[in-house]
Amino acid sequence: MSSEEKKGVKLYGAPWYLTVIVCLIILGTMFMGGLGTDMPSTFALMLAIGIPLYEIGQRLPIWNKYIGGGILLAFIGMSVIGTYNLIPTEYITSSSFAHQIR
Repeated sequence: MSSEEKKGVKLYGAPWYLTVIVCLIILGTMFMGGLGTDMPSTFALMLAIGIPLYEIGQRLPIWNKYIGGGILLAFIGMSVIGTYNLIPTEYITSSSFAHQIR
């Protein structure tokens, strides 16, 4: 039994289940309108979306070897999310640009 199996799978230093729970809490808060648009909230949202996309891209064998791995899936996934407005637009547009329009 390897040392990783003894410790359990970790995502970014935390147990996988804790990382998944925190990501779901952040995403749920965003969809309920409770997440702000300041820098810490936006950074938390970026991690909550980016961590699952990165991990999926790292674990898909053909995607990881021939297309570019997790970071490319995170970029493409965020492009799709932004293009099709799968998250509220207040999190897609930059706040300085949004203030210039108003």
